[in-house]
Amino acid sequence: LARMDAASFAVDPFGSAQGITSPQPPAVAETRRGFFALGDHGTLFKLSPDERTFFRLDATPPTPDTRDTSAWRFLSGSGEWLLAATDRRVAVRHADAPRWNTLPTALKPRSPELDPIRIFAACPDAEGGFWIGSDAGLGFIHAETGTSQFRERAGSVVVPGGLGIPIAAG
Repeated sequence: LARMDAASFAVDPFGSAQGITSPQPPAVAETRRGFFALGDHGTLFKLSPDERTFFRLDATPPTPDTRDTSAWRFLSGSGEWLLAATDRRVAVRHADAPRWNTLPTALKPRSPELDPIRIFAACPDAEGGFWIGSDAGLGFIHAETGTSQFRERAGSVVVPGGLGIPIAAG
């Protein structure tokens, strides 16, 4: 993890001496409450006010799911909220909260053939909501209320004026 000054092109690295104890932080995010880095085991770090060091917010990653062994790969900030995601699950927390809240059913497709899903992207909407792109469809999570919506991808596509037969998605 490093910061680059765009005017001078000077690179300022962040490692264990600056508080980042994770050898390869997979993601960073910014909220109204500050700048954060997600450690490779789900540990969350916050940039100090002097912007020279990070401090560890907690030692507990989001609650593990024994069916999902994938690493925490995504971190996104929206308003005052953070969302972390693995390949199959998501967790949210207020930037000042002491721990994560997992959302096990937030991205649950109705079609059994699409479950379990695989998450490919997480994007904020700046007001406390997050868009989640997956192989099963598109989800939206509003962190403050815990509400979610999920739109499954189409199983097949019919081309108007075409041969009139369904074409497999993809």
